[in-house]
Amino acid sequence: MKKILFVAGDIGGASAQMPVYKKMSALPEKFEARVLVDGGPRAKAQDAWTKAGVPFATVDPAKKELIASAAQWPDVIISGSCATAYQLESEVVRLAQVAGKRSVILADHILSHRYSFFMELKPTNWFAIDSAHKEDILSRRPGLKSECVVVTGQPTYDSLKDILNRKSEIRKKHRSGLGIAEDDYLALYQSTGDKPAHFEVSLEMVYMGLKTLQRSKQDKLCFLPRLHPKLASSTKCENFTASAYLRVEEFCKNEKIKVVRADSTQTEELIAASDLLMCSPATTEGTKAVSLGCVVVFLAPDTVQYFFEKFLSCPYPFLPQIEKKAAFAVLKYCEVDDVFMASQRYPDEILANARNNFSLPEGFAVDNVINAVNNL
Repeated sequence: MKKILFVAGDIGGASAQMPVYKKMSALPEKFEARVLVDGGPRAKAQDAWTKAGVPFATVDPAKKELIASAAQWPDVIISGSCATAYQLESEVVRLAQVAGKRSVILADHILSHRYSFFMELKPTNWFAIDSAHKEDILSRRPGLKSECVVVTGQPTYDSLKDILNRKSEIRKKHRSGLGIAEDDYLALYQSTGDKPAHFEVSLEMVYMGLKTLQRSKQDKLCFLPRLHPKLASSTKCENFTASAYLRVEEFCKNEKIKVVRADSTQTEELIAASDLLMCSPATTEGTKAVSLGCVVVFLAPDTVQYFFEKFLSCPYPFLPQIEKKAAFAVLKYCEVDDVFMASQRYPDEILANARNNFSLPEGFAVDNVINAVNNL
């Protein structure tokens, strides 16, 4: 039996680990799995594990002795790759390296391996999302052997296969529940949990984009905002998210745009029910939406560009989905109108061909991860 310790800082990492943990827990003869969660102020992984009803231990990343003690227990450590609450993840992987223990970093985003705090780490393995992701991990780590980067896929993407197979059914179900007709145009916005100034700039782009869409869609346009749960903590204001929703609703009322809410519905299913997704290139929702065949407009104002260039050494076009024209991107306010109009006029067949570059791989990532861990 292998003892497995999952280490998570934020929601993205926890979400990628969750299906692996659950499947391992269903195999008690092979695995004993535990969860260690970052207790820092920006860490939100505990919310995801709590919601899933999974027991976990929380540790302050400043408590080095407690972390060292926890890191002694497992045979294999499976760490997330959080951009904000990375302190516990990176410390546990570092300790595993010093102690000669096996550790893997399960990336939940195709760019997370570029962060400086992960560049310094030397886990036993990186688990890559696809072959292009593997190539980029290797290219930035001279001397890292190819066999140390295993293409497993991203476990949260596994559900996309079922959604693709039932896309028409899911679209009809959620539109009916939201009171949206089949011929209505549903624009979905997924925010990040970023600083308020960054959020406001992106939200202004959303408003401008909605006005552009309304010119062609008129009363058929519907808007579904999804604000990140970390907004409240990043703004240090518990009421910020609720207040932001009220502002969005007021804007839509003034512009005569129907606004709907679906806060508890799985994001991937909402993407399947939508015609267009607006989001940051720093999130996974956009890459998932491309695979699901949804039109995507990435919002990348100056603050996002600075983040990609400074922390990821990744200037425009940021993502391969943008580079290969499978998605659109807005960098400046003055581009909003043209980009959103282009998103409506771009030939479906050309967009579909571009999306073929991002088809889901065969098999399931959760099984690939478990098999790779079992072989360590």
